[in-house]
Amino acid sequence: MMRNLLYIWMVIAVSSCRPAAGDEGFDFSNGNESEAVAPKGTLFIIGGGKRPPELMRAMVNMASDDSPYALVFPQSSVEPDTSFVFIEADMAAQTEMPIVKIGNAKLRTSLIDSVRTASLIFITGGDQRRFLEKVHPAVQNAIKKAYMDGAVVGGTSAGAALMSKVMITGDQRGHPEYEPTFSALYHQNGIYAEGLSLLDSIIIDQHFVARSRYNRLISALADTGYPYAAGVDEATALVVAPDYCTVVGESQVVVFHRPDSLTESDGRIGLRNLKMNLYLDGDTFKLDHR
Repeated sequence: MMRNLLYIWMVIAVSSCRPAAGDEGFDFSNGNESEAVAPKGTLFIIGGGKRPPELMRAMVNMASDDSPYALVFPQSSVEPDTSFVFIEADMAAQTEMPIVKIGNAKLRTSLIDSVRTASLIFITGGDQRRFLEKVHPAVQNAIKKAYMDGAVVGGTSAGAALMSKVMITGDQRGHPEYEPTFSALYHQNGIYAEGLSLLDSIIIDQHFVARSRYNRLISALADTGYPYAAGVDEATALVVAPDYCTVVGESQVVVFHRPDSLTESDGRIGLRNLKMNLYLDGDTFKLDHR
């Protein structure tokens, strides 16, 4: 039987969107209420892959001199020591500030003040869910506080996915085996978790062009009703500053804007007036990202 269910997508908040099965209790609202406080910091969201010197230089140059040290969280990786060595080498080639590895032994409450006052915090690649399991919520909140107060928070691959409130896990309800992208566009097929919530109105996906993750990100936009969804390609960063967004790197950032409406027929997604922009290195644009 054909079904044609029209959803009226709200302009600002989407708190009326229902969680997908299996996401009970997860709030898909974009948190973009009028009382929301604008962050003072900058997000440097790398889509994975190689990290050219120009890319890392741009990131460290954005960090403040007020608290001249950088913290690296490698908990997403199955080999955190190795992951830190490579990130440290990339960053040390571009800055003289101390670069401190936050290992599991250092994830204690006494660390919170150091996180809050860091000028640069970087989260490595791996599995974003592993990071959330290993890093205490109080430390996660300290990262967000640092960002709100003016720090640069960078991340690559899994570290990029963690930036969103709605975090793409990569898992699907209709396909128990992991796929690099989704092979079809079905409503409520994606499985999501709550990330660090540094972005309340933009969903992030990584390795985007290289792995052709259009179906995955469009599904997330349809499932959640968020205002924006951004796919960041490899060797490229989406920079989210307080007053603007820009692109740094070798490839592209794809930004989808919430369509006018969503229809559904036998579980398949239909969208009306879905807007897509494709940005290159140096392009600057505005998104309401609180």
